[in-house]
Amino acid sequence: MGHTLVKGETVVAVVTTVGHAIVIAHPRPVRDLARATGPLAQTDALDAQVLAQFAQILQPPVRPWPDTSTQQLRALVAWRRHRVATQAQLQTWCHRTSTQEQTVCQQLLEVLATASQAVDPQHEALRQVQPAWQCQDALLQSVPGVGPVLSSVL
Repeated sequence: MGHTLVKGETVVAVVTTVGHAIVIAHPRPVRDLARATGPLAQTDALDAQVLAQFAQILQPPVRPWPDTSTQQLRALVAWRRHRVATQAQLQTWCHRTSTQEQTVCQQLLEVLATASQAVDPQHEALRQVQPAWQCQDALLQSVPGVGPVLSSVL
């Protein structure tokens, strides 16, 4: 299961790969600054000026872009979270439906279970890639109640 980058993520990945620092800012405060300080026209030159002012005034922190393994792990954790939520919704729906619909519901639950059996080993293998992750994973799982899933999320 691969992680597909959206356009903005692709730009960030390329810029950071060549060694430039980058800040990802929410557009609302930038737009609020633009409204407060000057013309509301949207041109590249004005946008660049507002972004420069925003960076100078607020000095937002530069965060390193995660490496490929981290991006893949995040994607798998997000996929698992979505799958678990979908399974819970389906199980609730199964209890409220007729016998015919329950058959379809059970088939869908089996498909999700099969998919998780295929992806969970990838998730585990990916967690073992980085030595730092192995140490962190061992430390987190030493806490009672913390297993591999919670450790990955953390």
